[in-house]
Formats: sequence, C-alpha cells, structure tokens
Amino acid sequence: MQLELAQIPIQDGATEPNVQRVLDVIAKREAGTDLIVFPETTLSGFPTRDTVADVAQPLDGAALTRVRNAARAARVAVAVGLAERDGSRFYNTTVLIDEQGELALRYRKTHLWASDVGVFEPGDRYEVCSFKGMTVGMLICYDIEFPETAREYGSVRPSASPRDRGAGDGKPDVRRARQPHWYGRRQPSLHGRIGADRSVRRGRLRSGYRADAAASDARSRTAGGST
Repeated sequence: MQLELAQIPIQDGATEPNVQRVLDVIAKREAGTDLIVFPETTLSGFPTRDTVADVAQPLDGAALTRVRNAARAARVAVAVGLAERDGSRFYNTTVLIDEQGELALRYRKTHLWASDVGVFEPGDRYEVCSFKGMTVGMLICYDIEFPETAREYGSVRPSASPRDRGAGDGKPDVRRARQPHWYGRRQPSLHGRIGADRSVRRGRLRSGYRADAAASDARSRTAGGST
C-alpha cells in the first residue's frame, strides 16, 4: 500500500482554508497513492473552550462532506482529523474515508492532552475495519503513549465495511476504552507543570506517564464490551 503523509499548515479555527488545503493535496496526490494521512484536527485546527462550539462540525457537516466528495472523485482513501460536534458534546476525531467516499472508521481520541481537556470529551471505544486486506485502527497523538491502546486493538475484529453491512448482524466488535485509574486526578497537576514551568521537557513527562500507565495496567484487568 502506498501512503502519502500530508504535513500541511493548519489555521486554528479557520475551517475554509484548512479544507481547501486538504482538497488541494488530494487533487495533487502522487500517482498510485492508496491513502493520504492528514494531521490531528486538520479541518478545524485546535479550538479552545471559547471557540469549539463555533468551529466543530458533525460528521455529516459541510467540511467533511467536501473531503468525502473529493476522495470519491479521486478514488483515494483519506484519514483526516476534525473537531467533531455530536449534539452538545465535542470530540477530537479522526475518520478514515475509503476510496468510495464512505466513512469506513471513526475514532475519538481517548487520552486527552493538556490543551484538549475542557475542550473535548474523551472517546470511549476502539474499533477497527478491513482496509486493503489489512485490519486497521487509529490512534491520535498522545494515545500512543499508553500501551493499553495497542493491546485493545489487538483483540478487536474488523467491523463490516460500509458496502458489506448487510452481511451477518452488521454490528462492529467494539472494545471499550478504559482510562488509567489516575487519569482524571493527574491531569490537572500536569496542566500546571506545563503552564508554569517551561523548562520541563516533554520527553521527561512522557517517561513518567508511561511508567504510571504500565503500573495501572498491571493492577487492573481490561474490561471490554460490544455493541
């Protein structure tokens, strides 16, 4: 499979120019590209608590619809992020759009970074799909620091593709996301350290969080469910 990684400039809160950059990349893709992968929250940029209600869109909103149409016309798959609105809730979401313009997969970031907290709700599930003969799942940025996320994906079977949902019961096998026991309590202190002490290196913080996550995993069993 040929991937194209699109590291493009993104404007926070400026959906129209962000969408146009995505459309330009799709139009100018390299020959033979199967999948174009865009950065986190590409379509919306990173909103704040004050702006998220203005920039977030549902999955059937105008921004993602334009990207889906472009993917269908170009016959190329696209993974792209956005601030998703679902009723009164907001999520840091990445979707996988297949070459027919269908939403093959949606993933909502489960482990929120400091600047995400208070803006987005954490996602609550891991789901995979079949793509180009492979089982595919998605993680967003800070999610990769937690070994539990990869372990959960290893135990989930693919859901039916949008074109095959009539086969079988059509229900995806979903693994519920589990936050480490310290997650809600530790994050406020992390915010303070980041904001007050610019000398704290991100790598050092990552190291500490990795150890805590491993300890949490050793103390508790993973609980899974399906819908």
